Amino acid sequence: MKNIVFAITFCLILINTDLFSQELNGPTSWDILGDVFSQPNVHLQVGKKKYEWYGSGDVNNDEVINNKDLEAMLSGTQNDMSDIDGDGMSSTSIDRTILQNYLNENIEHLPSHWNLLVTEDEKINWLEKMIAVEDVYKYNSDKWICENFIQQMEIDFYGISNIEKFVNEQKAAGEVEYYKPHNARFNLPLQYFATVNTNGKPYAVGGVLVGENPLNFYDWYFISMNCENNYARIFPGDFDMDGNHYAKMIKTALVKTDSVSSNNYFGYVKNLLNFDLNQNIGSLSEYDSERLLLENPYMFEVEIEEMPDTKINYQANLETTPNLTGTPKVTVRKSKQIASLDYADGKKIILNNTYPNQNYYFFRTWTAKLTQRGITKAGSVIQKIIVSDMEKPKGIVPPEISITKELKDTYGGLSTTITGKMIDVNDNSNLKVGESVNYQFIYENKEKQVYHAFHTLIDVFGNDTTFAPQFINVLKPKIYFGNIADILINAESEYQNLSSGALEAEGIKAEPTVVTQYTSAGYTLNYIDVEISYSKKFPWANRDITRTYIAALDNGEARDTMNYKIKVRDLEKPIIEDLETITITKDDSLHPKITGYPIITDNVAIKDTVIKYELVSNNLSEKNFKAIATTTDVFGNDTTYAYQNVIVNLIAGEVDDEYLPTEFSLTQNYPNPFNSNTTISYSLISTVHVSLKVFDLLGHEVLDVVNQTQSIGYYTVPIDVSRLTSGTYFYRLQAGNFVATKKMVCLK
Repeated sequence: MKNIVFAITFCLILINTDLFSQELNGPTSWDILGDVFSQPNVHLQVGKKKYEWYGSGDVNNDEVINNKDLEAMLSGTQNDMSDIDGDGMSSTSIDRTILQNYLNENIEHLPSHWNLLVTEDEKINWLEKMIAVEDVYKYNSDKWICENFIQQMEIDFYGISNIEKFVNEQKAAGEVEYYKPHNARFNLPLQYFATVNTNGKPYAVGGVLVGENPLNFYDWYFISMNCENNYARIFPGDFDMDGNHYAKMIKTALVKTDSVSSNNYFGYVKNLLNFDLNQNIGSLSEYDSERLLLENPYMFEVEIEEMPDTKINYQANLETTPNLTGTPKVTVRKSKQIASLDYADGKKIILNNTYPNQNYYFFRTWTAKLTQRGITKAGSVIQKIIVSDMEKPKGIVPPEISITKELKDTYGGLSTTITGKMIDVNDNSNLKVGESVNYQFIYENKEKQVYHAFHTLIDVFGNDTTFAPQFINVLKPKIYFGNIADILINAESEYQNLSSGALEAEGIKAEPTVVTQYTSAGYTLNYIDVEISYSKKFPWANRDITRTYIAALDNGEARDTMNYKIKVRDLEKPIIEDLETITITKDDSLHPKITGYPIITDNVAIKDTVIKYELVSNNLSEKNFKAIATTTDVFGNDTTYAYQNVIVNLIAGEVDDEYLPTEFSLTQNYPNPFNSNTTISYSLISTVHVSLKVFDLLGHEVLDVVNQTQSIGYYTVPIDVSRLTSGTYFYRLQAGNFVATKKMVCLK
């Protein structure tokens, strides 16, 4: 902090001394002062070489950054220039990697190359990296950077033209000598800003322009000079910059002026910018517009860029104004004024006597001129302007086409006769335009050959256009089958005719459809049968045949095959004869001998028959059973048939507990889902009033099935639901205090 106090105190007494009575020294003074926000170039002023600064990458000090520097690193050379990443350690693996990427052009610049940085983010990132550097291996002090910043600011405060006096004072005070390799290490364009801290005390901060506009407060990066807070970026309201005061950029030096009122024609450069900090926001209250750019009125330059030859189309009504031929860029350096630009045209030179207005050229001389304070400077360039027919012929390419191989063979190849000619062919001269077509084979597959037709137009001036290709598909002849499914045939006799004609006569689709494309040739159709399986006991009734159809074009260019299977099966179910209802007594056993045995017929052989008795209902006087027979033949065809009703009489007055229900119940309807009919079963354990109703999803009653008093027993009620639409329904049984509801589904 002693250096900051020293700098501020020195600022107050500096103006009254003769420290600036000398003229700006050195040939670089104007360049440096010409942009007060540029790199200070301290290394130039103290005699340092171009690349002799911290982290430059010039490890071998030959003023060139190349592979020799990388080799020097690998050989063990360590110096400030080889600490590329700024971590205080030289020639590390990270340093070598960064330098190698720079030499391979994987990155645009090294971290120390401030003047090569472009965007604000690049500058801020680089600046914060440099601020974080600690030179631990030379000074072993985390305050060295802070002191180095302050010294660099003092150089700027003293003025570039008086750098030697500052260096001498530093030497006399025993401070670091600035011509040593470790000095001027940051290469920073650091500016001196005077401000006030939150304690109301005068304070100094560093400022680096990272944006494009020095008059915009937030394009500056302000650096705290407080060594205890890691030199962080500061904003109005922080301790180092009270938000209700100011931030003045102080630049103290003498520059020569034309004002006779100034002593020795010199004027001070100081307090170039003054940012008012109000409510923690920086706004510009004033700036020295004359000294901000520090122009030298006698050293301005006018430069006009080279103009390339320009071609224009003759149809531009022969207008050759700058709007058509272009205007050169004029650069004025070290002056705020803008140079005037004018042009003069030379003689027209004809290149084509047949069409003189469509092919000629001339030279245009451009002159840029600026006069300032009696001094005139100018620059000129010559531009060749060529006027010619530059428009290419136009036309419409035929659309993509597909032709048959037969058509191509008929014409002996491809030609515009079958592929088509371009239409609306013309150019801007309305003269003859020639057309040529080049056919190129691209590829082929089993379906087609593909060609490109490149149409080229050329006019009398040599302008030509080759258009995007026309696609030509040469389609190959095709023959193929339509799909046919496997055929399942019922085995009716041992001598069944399975030929295609016989099956077709029976209404069975047995022959596939044959389709031909892109050909006029006929075809032949044949088939081959292979029996692949059969039943040894009943070979006529259970066998599989693979039938292969072969279709071939008569010209031999295409063929196709397809297979399907003919399955011969015994598909007929056994037939069960219906029996009449019988009545037996309670003591009779349910058996086919008592109830009767149905007559069963089948066209092959019966394998098994199972008879079951299903209790339908019972009460105090009788029980009703349904006899159900299930018959299966040797091929697995089965028939289940309710062939007989059996009524069992009970003795009056006796209750057969074995067949009486023990609880109220409601079973699921059967079948479910149903179409037009279903049955609902329930049981009663006492004589009660019974209500059985059907409702839709909205709770509306759609059927009233049972509404009467019934005695103890099992009940099965058939329901005709043919008038119901498809959907979900609910049926509810209420028997005395017992209530039960179930869901059923109707599918139409």
